[in-house]
Amino acid sequence: QLPLNRWILTELARTVSSVDEALAAYRFNDASGALYRFVWNTYCDWYLELAKPVFMANDPQAQQETRLVTGYVLDRIYALLHPFMPFLTEELWSVTAPKDGGRPALLCLSEWPRDEFTDEASAADINWLIDLVTEIRSVRAQMNVPPAAEVRLLALGADEATCEKLVRHEASLRRLARLSDIENGAQAPDNAAQIVSAGVAYALPLEGIIDIAAEKARLAKAIARLEDEISRIDKKLQNERFVANAPEEVVEQEREKRSAYEQERDALAQGVGQSARRQLGVPLGRRGVPDPDARVHRTDGADRPGPPLSPLGGRDWSDAPAGLLAAEAWPCAPKPTFMLPRLLKARVSRC
Repeated sequence: QLPLNRWILTELARTVSSVDEALAAYRFNDASGALYRFVWNTYCDWYLELAKPVFMANDPQAQQETRLVTGYVLDRIYALLHPFMPFLTEELWSVTAPKDGGRPALLCLSEWPRDEFTDEASAADINWLIDLVTEIRSVRAQMNVPPAAEVRLLALGADEATCEKLVRHEASLRRLARLSDIENGAQAPDNAAQIVSAGVAYALPLEGIIDIAAEKARLAKAIARLEDEISRIDKKLQNERFVANAPEEVVEQEREKRSAYEQERDALAQGVGQSARRQLGVPLGRRGVPDPDARVHRTDGADRPGPPLSPLGGRDWSDAPAGLLAAEAWPCAPKPTFMLPRLLKARVSRC
């Protein structure tokens, strides 16, 4: 029972629930948004990346389990997307059918997903890893750390549970976040960027990796630009004619943009140094209302930006959802070298 597979099944169940709720209320945009985030971010960006080490390892049982889950979730994705993309999903449903027997019915005549599998512990464990890697990658991007450069990660006053997770996920963290070492520490050294994830502070010493003076100058320039944007919006919001005559949603959008610029300015103002601290929940770059461009949205409400990444481990599949072990009922998952392109635009490997 790989935590990775239990996590994706939990996220699938959450997505099914969100889509059902949105469709029942005729909020088709919310339903399509939930599917977009699950397919693009959770499944394509994260799950398939996390599954790569499983397919490359020498563990046939784990590989078979992951193939079954990958195929099962892909089938559920076809069904959930069918009301929005009927022709494409019907074709994919046909071409990914098992070689022996095919599909029992057309996708349009198949049962609507009713997934209720839940494993909160596995979901929390994987999401902890995703959040930490995302925070590290975000601050690396903000500070212009070279992609190939490996940095140290210092956990500042981490509790026992966090230390246990850091040890258990050390290999994944090193590979995905480009870390040279993971250590515990009492305080951050000078010229270290800091992040906060799951209530724990971490420091990444950057001295010798980036040009500190140049980064401070760059950050100062970025802050000045944000100050100009905030000033421009303030003038607009202080204009009584604009507030009175503009549509309410336009005024609200300006307020959200101002709040986003202010958050980004405050994050950048902390710069590089012992006081540099990226607060939890203040993402880099574009902010405000949920944005499909943000790369790591989750269906449990803990949306967070960041690129794809990482792997996990576990063992037997005795507690699978009903019907999941019927291998002949589902298309086999991709082979180890296969990567499902965004929005399911490429063919899927067959059994």
